[in-house]
Amino acid sequence: MKPAQNHHAVRQPVPAGPAGPVRPRGLALHLLVVLLLCAVAPFAHGDEALAGVSAATDGTAYAFPEADPLRATVFGTPPGLQHQTRLPAHDVRREVRIEGREVPDIFWYDRSLRYTLALQRGPAPLVFIIAGTGAGDNAGKMRFLTRLFHDAGYHCVALPSPTHMNFMVSMSHTRVAGYVPDDVADLYRVMRWMLEEVRSRVEVTGTAVTGYSLGGLHAAYLAKMDEERGDFGFRRVLMINPPASLFDSASRFDAWLSPEALGGTSADLFDRFFDQFADFYRKSERVGFDDEFLYRFSQKVEASPTEMRGVIGLSFRLTAATMIFTSDALHRSGYVIPKDAQPGPFDDLMPYFKAAAGLGFTTYLDEYMLPFLLQRQPDLTREAVIRACSLEPITGFLAHSPKIRAIGNADDPILTAGNLAYLKSTLGDRLTLFPTGGHCGNLNYGPFATRMVDLMNAEYGNPRASGTAMNSGLADGGAR
Repeated sequence: MKPAQNHHAVRQPVPAGPAGPVRPRGLALHLLVVLLLCAVAPFAHGDEALAGVSAATDGTAYAFPEADPLRATVFGTPPGLQHQTRLPAHDVRREVRIEGREVPDIFWYDRSLRYTLALQRGPAPLVFIIAGTGAGDNAGKMRFLTRLFHDAGYHCVALPSPTHMNFMVSMSHTRVAGYVPDDVADLYRVMRWMLEEVRSRVEVTGTAVTGYSLGGLHAAYLAKMDEERGDFGFRRVLMINPPASLFDSASRFDAWLSPEALGGTSADLFDRFFDQFADFYRKSERVGFDDEFLYRFSQKVEASPTEMRGVIGLSFRLTAATMIFTSDALHRSGYVIPKDAQPGPFDDLMPYFKAAAGLGFTTYLDEYMLPFLLQRQPDLTREAVIRACSLEPITGFLAHSPKIRAIGNADDPILTAGNLAYLKSTLGDRLTLFPTGGHCGNLNYGPFATRMVDLMNAEYGNPRASGTAMNSGLADGGAR
């Protein structure tokens, strides 16, 4: 099944000629540059979306140094305040492939799904960790969460987001990412394979699932699916900074990038930040793009709150562009890549990527995802798709399941006041809210990290202290 063709929806750039080999890092580097270019001046806390929202904590000593949710979202925790794990994860990256799956040559490097496995030597609970929008299994936040829970005594399986290129190419049954029911079904199928592999290597004493951002929403739906099918028997589900609605959040990002909001184009915004970054890099004594470099850069760059929102929106836009480009290439649907100009592994992809980057997520919904879904369910409405990509359909499950826990921040900029009120009313005291930290900005800050482990340990005790996982490492010494 291919996305429906509509001449109004075809976005055709001028085809490019050969320009040397293109590797997956080409698109990833574009995203990395955006993250490196993000900085902002002090932000006045007057965002209308957060007006009237009360902050709540669990009483843990908390002194996160960045009160600006936008700066916190982009730059995260300063290096000196990051939580340190006591033991290395001893993890390995593994691959799994669906034999006979047709994959275009341009995606030769993504034929197999890449995931991270970190096992204890002795019996231990297993936690599945799901990445956020567009992130791979070894993204920075994923590496931290894997180390965190492995150090706490858990077996860990870290999986890329279904919206990541590698997952879309290797495992998506529709090859159209972003529709939560389909993405969760794909995750569930893959996780069953992972569970069999882990059980063949070590003893698993229980299972749990967690994820950050969109991965947190996916974790909730995985738990609901498991309630019906019973393949995992999850005893703890931890949503970390989850969105209440994918499209509520995506619409905010699109609005932040509108010419009316920016007073210009996103290209102008990118150029301004790139110039500041290039100047800072030339004058810097440090050349490594590490946390310390990024933190010092954040203290130098000048940007208005509007520009900062635009940079966050641009980061999400480029992630969405990768999804659009990947799906279009897989389906050969002619949306951003002309049908008569299918690129190969040695072609320049940037013209097509730029065409995809000009589309908002809501445009992707209306022109690409919805027409695709209507082919298999003609009575489906736009409103039904948006609802299916939120927590609303499983509100009853979330409200009454004792296994559900959530953790986040009261100033999360991807949540509207209504989203936050929904999470509070649905989850009650099973929701831990810290007053500041933005969207995942305090993920590796000490009190936040400790609370995540405590929420998991409340169900499983303390695997590390129990002695069952004191000698950590790979069960068989390496990957096959």
